[in-house]
Amino acid sequence: MSVPTPGDIASATPACRAHLVRKVTAERQSAAEELAAAKSDLHIARRQRRAAGIRGRIAYRQEATEAKRYAEALLAATGTVLRAAEIALWNATAADLASAQSLSTGVRAERISRAAYPAVLAAFEFKAVDRRRNVNAATGWCVTMPGPWTREFAEQVVYNWAKADGAWILSNYAGVLFIATPDRLIELWPIRETPTEGDVLDAALNVYRLQSYPDDFDGVTFRAMAADPAGTDDFYSRPHLLLYAGELANRPAREHTEPWSVHLHDETGEYVEQVYAAPAEMGCAEQSAACARAVAAWMARTTS
Repeated sequence: MSVPTPGDIASATPACRAHLVRKVTAERQSAAEELAAAKSDLHIARRQRRAAGIRGRIAYRQEATEAKRYAEALLAATGTVLRAAEIALWNATAADLASAQSLSTGVRAERISRAAYPAVLAAFEFKAVDRRRNVNAATGWCVTMPGPWTREFAEQVVYNWAKADGAWILSNYAGVLFIATPDRLIELWPIRETPTEGDVLDAALNVYRLQSYPDDFDGVTFRAMAADPAGTDDFYSRPHLLLYAGELANRPAREHTEPWSVHLHDETGEYVEQVYAAPAEMGCAEQSAACARAVAAWMARTTS
C-alpha cells in the first residue's frame, strides 16, 4: 500500500484525514525502527569484525610468542647436547693428553690467583700426573700417574701446595691446573661431568620456567616434577608428572635412544594417564624441546 501524499491528506474528509495522518505516522515509525535496526546491525557487524581482528592479532602474537619460546627451548637443548659432546670428547682424550703434555714440553700456562682456584677446581674428578725431576731418567723426569683424584682431594692438594715456598699454581686455556716447583710438576687434568639426557630435557623445561628432578626406583631412572607450575616442593604429595626415556633417563646425551614420555600420577602415586609421548624419529634436543612445550601447554590447560 502506498504512503498518502500531503495532497491526499489535504483533500480528504476530516475522518479520513485523521486516519491518513495515523497511517503516515505509523509508516514513519516503522521506517525509523527499520533504520535503527539497520544501524544496530551495522554497528554489531563492525564490532564483530573489529573483535575478530583483535582476536586474530592476539592469536598471532600468542603463536609468535609460543614459536619464539619453542625456538629458545630447542636452542637451549641443542646447546646442552653440544656441550655434552665437547665434554665427552675432552674426557675421552684427557688421559692421552695428560701423559703427553707438560710445561716442560711447551704447554702455555699462566699463574693464577687464589681467587681463581674454585673455578679451575670445578670438575668432579681429575686425572693426575706427577712429574719429579730425576737426572737419571732419560727425559730428566720420573713420571707417575696416580688414580683419578676427587675434587675434594684435588682441592686439598692445591691449597696445601699454595702455601709452600717457591710453588706456583698455574692454569692453561684448557683448564688444566699445574702445581710447579723447581723439582716437581703436578698436573691436574679435569674430568668433567657429561650432561645427561635428563639435563638436556631440563634445559628446555627451564625456558618455560619449569624444572624436573632426577629420581629412580628399582633400577629405573626418570625425571619428576610438579603437575602444577606453581608447585616445586614436596610434589610427590600431590599430582605430579614422571618423565621417562625408557628405563633410563640419566644416560649421556649422545646415548639417548628412547623417546621421552610424560605420565600423570595422583597424590597417592597412582597412575592417571599419559600426557605426552615424543616422536621416536626426533633427536635428543628436538624431543626435549617438544616435550617441554607439550608439558607447558598441558599445564596451561589444566591449571587455568
